[in-house]
Amino acid sequence: MKEPDEQSMEPPNDQAKPPETTLEEFFESKPPNVSFIITGETFQPVTPKTEGSPINEWRIYLPAISLWCDSDECKGFRTFDSATDDELTLQEGSPWFNDVIFVFYCRNCRESEKKYAVSFRFKNADKELIAIKLGEHPPLSVHLPSRLRKLVGTDQDKFNKGLQSEAHGLGVGAFAYYRQILENQKDRLIDQIIKVANLQNVSTELSRDLEQAKRQNQFSTAVGEIKHVIPEILLIDGHNPLTLLHKALSEGLHAGNDAECLEIAQNIRVILSEFSERLHTALKDNRELKTAISRILNPPKKAGKPPPE
Repeated sequence: MKEPDEQSMEPPNDQAKPPETTLEEFFESKPPNVSFIITGETFQPVTPKTEGSPINEWRIYLPAISLWCDSDECKGFRTFDSATDDELTLQEGSPWFNDVIFVFYCRNCRESEKKYAVSFRFKNADKELIAIKLGEHPPLSVHLPSRLRKLVGTDQDKFNKGLQSEAHGLGVGAFAYYRQILENQKDRLIDQIIKVANLQNVSTELSRDLEQAKRQNQFSTAVGEIKHVIPEILLIDGHNPLTLLHKALSEGLHAGNDAECLEIAQNIRVILSEFSERLHTALKDNRELKTAISRILNPPKKAGKPPPE
């Protein structure tokens, strides 16, 4: 296996350090050819037998990971376990690279497998474990709920390009595509909020503010108009999803490198996905409630004997 160039594992001094991630996240969602500092309890230095000797071994505890399983039996997110031992000991040497092949199998169907080629580097001076994916099979893909696809409307092509940029670690490109989608679909997002607001019988002032926001040309300006009036049922962990998206856009415009843009782009996609789910739940729950009330107030007539004459 070809060893990665040392510069790909360690950025120049004038650039930010690699972003941090857990080993689970590294396997589940991080793109290839991007360096990450692994955090958490999944790796530990092995204490040297001779006191005072430098650490030259690290033990990695392989976690169970959550991946989309496309087998006929699963068709959903499932837990994948390592096909090898649950722990792996890697030694430090020159040039300190450790290339490893990992294989994970779906715990449910035992049919689907995922293979990773990973290179590790240990930096004793900084007590850091740096990892980079050299490749994975099947390739990294993002499973999207159909409701999110529906929410982005006519920007399906841009959304696909954003996903492809994510998969290849092209953070600037992914962020640019997602930003265009938010600007293009501003009215569509607000229309969905208006539907929920009307079903919840909100005040006319709220409806008026939502309609006014649609007349704004930019997504950021529209969010400023309605940041205080979104229906509570659409809040994500107590926060207005549009405000979260606006904040992510602002951070992305000032991001300094591809890695920072990649993380922000992923955050935008996750918030949009959760927003689409909450919209669906709000509209679905209201329809079910109205149906239940209608059935109680207007029960179907039962067939029976005609009344006596």
